[in-house]
Parts: sequence; structure tokens; C-alpha cells
Amino acid sequence: MMRRTACQYGVIQPLCQSMFLNQPCRYGYVTNSKVKFVMVVDSSNTALRDNEIRSMFRKLHNSYTDVMCNPFYNPGDRIQSRAFENMVTSMMIQVC
Repeated sequence: MMRRTACQYGVIQPLCQSMFLNQPCRYGYVTNSKVKFVMVVDSSNTALRDNEIRSMFRKLHNSYTDVMCNPFYNPGDRIQSRAFENMVTSMMIQVC
């Protein structure tokens, strides 16, 4: 029986570095299948909370999984999915 483990999520660089030097915050997310996502967010955007960023990673992961499960997608090819592109665009609009 396979055991399901949670995806790993966290800040990539120390908080003090991004808060005091006005640099972007970098967040990382690693899936169970070792796929890595990185999100770079302006540190002045204090409206984003930890749970919102985690939710955005989950949406990105779900949409990415949908693309990978498409029988017409060839692994390693550029992702050419309108649904995936629209989801990423809506996330970027939400952050800005």
C-alpha cells in the first residue's frame, strides 16, 4: 500500500533578507513526484498571507497535474494549455 505524504512548502530565503532589503520574497513548493514550483512575490505586498500562497501553489499543482494527465501531452514539451495559462494569469492578476 502506498503511503501519501504531504507536499513540501516554504520560504526559500530568510525573511529578514527580503523584509529589510526590500527584495522579493521567494517561495518554493515540492510535490510528491519531485516537481518543483517557485513563486517570487514583491515583499511590499503584505496582503498575501501564508495560507493564500499555499492555496495558490495547490491550484498551480492541480492545474499542472491536469496538463500532465492529458494523453496528448508529451513530457518535456512546452505546456500549451489555455486552461493552465488562464489559471496562471488569474493568479498573477490576484497578486498584483
